Amino acid sequence: PVGQALAPLIESLASQSSAGFSVGQRFVEPRIQREASPEYQLLNSAIEEARLNSIALEERRNVLNEKLAKKERKKKKKKKEKKEKAQQIEQSGSESNSTGPSNYSEMADSE
Repeated sequence: PVGQALAPLIESLASQSSAGFSVGQRFVEPRIQREASPEYQLLNSAIEEARLNSIALEERRNVLNEKLAKKERKKKKKKKEKKEKAQQIEQSGSESNSTGPSNYSEMADSE
């Protein structure tokens, strides 16, 4: 994103400067301005299209991963609720069917 924003500024600065500039002790001549070749433009457009496709695929992947995670959370919750319900049924069933430890001492005293 930063490179794309700076590219037009760099090109405008490069086109405005007609004289050479010096880098340290070395004098650099300006390059001759040429139009980009059709192959270069085609390659750049293909690169941009691939980049956009990559972004779209990443977004799609994120959506699918979120849906999958949501489904897994729902499945875990359902399994947990089912397990808790089974434990409650088991506890209530064992309480009504057994005499319980407190009844053992009462039975021993009565004999």
